[in-house]
Amino acid sequence: MIGIRRHTWVIAEGHLPNRSGETDAHGSITVFFTSRSPAGPCKITVPAERTLHHWFDELSDPEPIPRGVDHASVIVSGVPLVVQHMRLDPSQPANTLLSAVAFAA
Repeated sequence: MIGIRRHTWVIAEGHLPNRSGETDAHGSITVFFTSRSPAGPCKITVPAERTLHHWFDELSDPEPIPRGVDHASVIVSGVPLVVQHMRLDPSQPANTLLSAVAFAA
């Protein structure tokens, strides 16, 4: 089990992206759907040494992201980010919040 350890950990509990660096992170979000062409890229900026809580239904440029539609997303940044995706589903009161840390490709 030698390869299963790290020296630095990030606890993603701030509705991230998290930019711990000293410069702003400029990036984009592209949203993919099961039955239509992708939306985006939507431009985002995460200020230096801050977190950003951004709802997908607040994205509007170049087009709004529809609610209640299955989707996946790709977030691209010119500098390192920590990304945590959270989904709010008010249709099921017992299971309203889902959180996942993104896979860094």
